Amino acid sequence: MLFRHYLRSILEWKHQISFKKRKIIFETDNFVATEYNIYSPKIFTNTSIIFFSDTHFNENNLKKKGELLNLINSFKTDLIVFGGDLVSYSKNLPESIDFLKNINHKADKLGVLGNWEYRKKNWPGSIDFWIDKFHEANFNILSDKCYEKNNIKFYGLNYNQKSAFKKTISDSDKFSCLISHIPDTAADYIRHNDLVSIDLILSGHTHGGQIRVPYINSFVHSLLFGKTFEYGLYKNRHLNTELIITNGIGNNDIFDLRLFCKPEIVNLKIHSI
Repeated sequence: MLFRHYLRSILEWKHQISFKKRKIIFETDNFVATEYNIYSPKIFTNTSIIFFSDTHFNENNLKKKGELLNLINSFKTDLIVFGGDLVSYSKNLPESIDFLKNINHKADKLGVLGNWEYRKKNWPGSIDFWIDKFHEANFNILSDKCYEKNNIKFYGLNYNQKSAFKKTISDSDKFSCLISHIPDTAADYIRHNDLVSIDLILSGHTHGGQIRVPYINSFVHSLLFGKTFEYGLYKNRHLNTELIITNGIGNNDIFDLRLFCKPEIVNLKIHSI
């Protein structure tokens, strides 16, 4: 069953930009900024987006939050997009929310919830608790909602969310961007024709492998379709849908380290043609 999903994904998606071919435009001691350029005739106003995901804030990486904040705020951007999985432990939640509050006050802020928000929904409260916390930091969590800016429609697909997107996604004449924490989930929706009008998907979850070993590449991942969707830019062979997967910021709770896989933010530019 899983092998069949894996094989179909390989046949349906072409890996256009891999980890080795990524474009690093800026680098600090602990982070990199990579750049992607997307072109569409549906775009009338060039739009810039800073996308980051999987911060998994804990006592270790919160020590570097100032460096990360300065990197994010150094970019002039129209939108800030967060891909889910904010914090690893509840004791680090207040400091993590403060971090979000200090991100670029002039840009619109959007996001979705990740598997860690759902996985740990009982220790601080309900899912509404998480949505309220993000709202404190002026982040609009997109859950069965649409947000429009510069003729671009943004939709959010939360972790393991069974949503009636056929009813909510419309107007294919406008550029549509789906924020989905797990790339497999979005790809599965497209396979079942639920998201055929989506132009771009932004995802995280994979950590880019987190530990990358020569000739083996990624070591840590937790995906339904194996390593099909690991990192970088993919394009659906049958549609014009493109998929960008970031390697994120933080680590999982089993391997709290990275090797040859520096945490990143994505500087995304969507251009008119």
